[in-house]
Amino acid sequence: MARRRQLVPWPQLALIFGLGGAFCTYLLLMLTQGMILLFGNGRLVQGSEGLIALLAAWLLLSGLLMMPLTWSLRFPVLQSAMIALIWLGIYLLLWMLGRLMSGMPLPIYLLFWAIFGFIMGYALGERPASGAMGIVAAPRPTRDVVRSTGFGRIPQETVLLLSQHTRAVMGPICSVLPVQMPEALRAFTVRAVLDHILRDWWENGNATGLTTQDIDDLQSMVAMAAAIAIQPGFDPGYHNQQSQAIYRATLGALLDDWLHFWNADGVDGPPRR
Repeated sequence: MARRRQLVPWPQLALIFGLGGAFCTYLLLMLTQGMILLFGNGRLVQGSEGLIALLAAWLLLSGLLMMPLTWSLRFPVLQSAMIALIWLGIYLLLWMLGRLMSGMPLPIYLLFWAIFGFIMGYALGERPASGAMGIVAAPRPTRDVVRSTGFGRIPQETVLLLSQHTRAVMGPICSVLPVQMPEALRAFTVRAVLDHILRDWWENGNATGLTTQDIDDLQSMVAMAAAIAIQPGFDPGYHNQQSQAIYRATLGALLDDWLHFWNADGVDGPPRR
């Protein structure tokens, strides 16, 4: 697959890692002091009690901050948890640097988080790019591609994406079908593959189109289902009812596996089982 799912624009991700991290660690410091005052009889405790207070404050804070990340920004729970862990790691790093420097000035603290947020956002976020290698990019609007203005409020990007999906199914994917396959099975193949590609767009958030690896995988699945449908000892043609049933069931199972386990949640290729 070699693509990421539901990418966040890199400026937004930079703010989450940078400004969000600075605000989070400030709240963590306040909560830790509150925990220490609550459980340490009004004094800054030493040893394990301070560590317990830090962990308790972090669990409380991370749980509260994961809710807006998961609900409002629609991050997966695992991704939200990883962001919280990264914040904790940077907090501990800054704490160690502050001890070595006998304190950390506020400008350096804020500058560190700004640089860190920019690096993480630019590295992990979605950036405008054209001509990416390995992507079957939708063509620019020409006379044979109808602009979105002809379809009411449907965005032009949706028109181009669906046009690309349709051409991919009718072209390279169906090219692996055997010549002797009946038209009914060919129509079933087009309908089944296109249905799963559109569900990949809607359910998995794939708004970038199919990659060359996607098309190769789908071609292999169609060819595999066609090869399995021909059973030794039966009519070698696809007009045999049992061969058609085997082809439909096999292709449907392979496409479901591709949709739910190869492409979902950012999985790159077949999952390890």
